[in-house]
Amino acid sequence: MTQNPFTRNRPDHSAWAERLRQMDQSIVRALFITDDGIRAGADSSMNIDTQDSVASVGSGLHSCAKATAGAMIPAEVGPLEVKQIIVETNLGYLMLMDAGEHTSLIALTEADANLGNVAFSMLKLLGSVGKGVGADHRSAQP
Repeated sequence: MTQNPFTRNRPDHSAWAERLRQMDQSIVRALFITDDGIRAGADSSMNIDTQDSVASVGSGLHSCAKATAGAMIPAEVGPLEVKQIIVETNLGYLMLMDAGEHTSLIALTEADANLGNVAFSMLKLLGSVGKGVGADHRSAQP
């Protein structure tokens, strides 16, 4: 099996994603992604293709939110950082949270999830992980 050159030197946060699901039973899926759309670890409920798709689209969602907020906020106010995105669907919530250097944590919840509890669990997990979460920018050459 050939290893993906873009993920070979990346940390794997799958154990942390699994731990998040254990912390809050309303979290159905959890995944760490990088800013450039690469998976950085997921819970066991997702296959690799799903992880790659969610990482790619999640990265685009983060970029879109940053561009939209940036278009509304004058540049002289200061640098813009997107800390959290919440998407409500008829089936549940998608929560994307800044997880450190070039990394985000995405959680998918059940429809009746308490978002305060979910956010608290995500922040508590990220506090436990500390600076261990993060990814360098991907270089042009694998």
